[in-house]
Amino acid sequence: MDLAGRPTLGEVRRWTAEVLPLLGADLLDDVVMVVNELVANAYDHTVTLARLHVLVTDGQVRVAVEGGSVNSTAVWAWTSASVANGKRSRRSPRP
Repeated sequence: MDLAGRPTLGEVRRWTAEVLPLLGADLLDDVVMVVNELVANAYDHTVTLARLHVLVTDGQVRVAVEGGSVNSTAVWAWTSASVANGKRSRRSPRP
């Protein structure tokens, strides 16, 4: 999702739910909450944002917020949750 125009958190939550239609309700609620917190934090602490990434790969949901400035294009926050067994884990930002 393009974050450059700073869509509302409600729009971000709706988009997240739309791109993850096969998750169970409990896990989807958790992922939507994590996305909401990551984007809200990014809005509070950054000037330029580029994209929100929400991917399901190898049974994991991965969420990342990408910076949009030339000097800061790395993913600065992400989390993952197991789709198969409902386990949730938060991980530190990637270097």
